[in-house]
Amino acid sequence: MTREVFIAHVEREQEALRSFLLALCCGNKSNADDLAQDALVKAYLSSAGYQEKGRFRSWLFKIAYNTFLNHRASIRTMETLDDASTLVSTTVADDSFEHQDLYLALRTLPPKERSSI
Repeated sequence: MTREVFIAHVEREQEALRSFLLALCCGNKSNADDLAQDALVKAYLSSAGYQEKGRFRSWLFKIAYNTFLNHRASIRTMETLDDASTLVSTTVADDSFEHQDLYLALRTLPPKERSSI
């Protein structure tokens, strides 16, 4: 895959990727943006191995999901909604807190279930 083709694919999928990671990060935009950047770098570095047989989005999201899992493994996880509620004051849901309850509920799910939602 050429650099130009990779850039075209990323421009098309970037917004969906950020939304996917924002949901996985329970609304923490800073973490989601960092993970998106890491995933895009990993994707670019392994783009020579990308086979045009599958959808680029699926390939990119798998890299992003694995990046999320690796990041998550390095931090303590929240097991209950009560634990997540205590974290609200130190994390950012989204600018208007419109989806705050959703992000708190998502935080209680295992990553595999969270990604399916």
